[in-house]
Amino acid sequence: MEKKFDETWGSRPRTRHNLWRFIEGFKKGDKIIVPSWSVFSVYELVSEKPYPISKLRIENLKDWHKKSIIMKNGMLHRGENQIDLGFYWEVKPIAKNMSRKDFADSALTSRMKIRTTNTNILDLKESVEKALISYEKDKPINLYSEILEKITPQVLKSLKSELNPDKFENLVKFYFEKNGATDVYIPAKNEKGKEGDADVVAIFELFPYDAGIVSDNSVLAADCCDREPLSVPQQDIHLITTESGEAIGPGSLGQIIFTAILDSGQ
Repeated sequence: MEKKFDETWGSRPRTRHNLWRFIEGFKKGDKIIVPSWSVFSVYELVSEKPYPISKLRIENLKDWHKKSIIMKNGMLHRGENQIDLGFYWEVKPIAKNMSRKDFADSALTSRMKIRTTNTNILDLKESVEKALISYEKDKPINLYSEILEKITPQVLKSLKSELNPDKFENLVKFYFEKNGATDVYIPAKNEKGKEGDADVVAIFELFPYDAGIVSDNSVLAADCCDREPLSVPQQDIHLITTESGEAIGPGSLGQIIFTAILDSGQ
């Protein structure tokens, strides 16, 4: 091939490596990544070797811009413009139009930005396999999910081994506070009038849109929406709205009180 380049062009451009890789580097069974705008696809080579483009069946063949491709003098053409593509491989699709954002890790994303016709990404085999597995399971690659999956066992281990009952109560109190409770407290063990064995009590204020209520200036009955029995309003609720449909009252629909009873043995 080097000799042919010398005879035909009088030089050896670096792009000759792309041609050699396509003809001699690829082998049957290899996986090929084809990047496109915001997505990428994975194919497997199924033919024993590449074939001259003149043997390609091009019925209804179109390019990325939906423009028809024709065969003329053994070469592909778009209108009168010849497409410089001399060989092709037969392939079968493994996964098509996978989201780059959801299924390509940082290494694969970076490599798909290259401008050459093709390249060897054998060093990214694990990234490609990971993308295929995630796509098949419909489980996008997500940094938050990955970190959570890795640290959850260690956090659980620490909770069981390091927390005493008092510290655990404070952890539950912290959880309620971070989830929007307006008041959270730990009742004294000998508190007068204490209900049952409550260890942590959290109070949440309910506002007009917390339960997805949409007002039409009418009275909403107690069965206005699907809720647990204890959270259904005890009385009818009047939502006062302006002509624009925006709620201006009431300021609160009441409270929901959560009582946590912790089992120190768990």
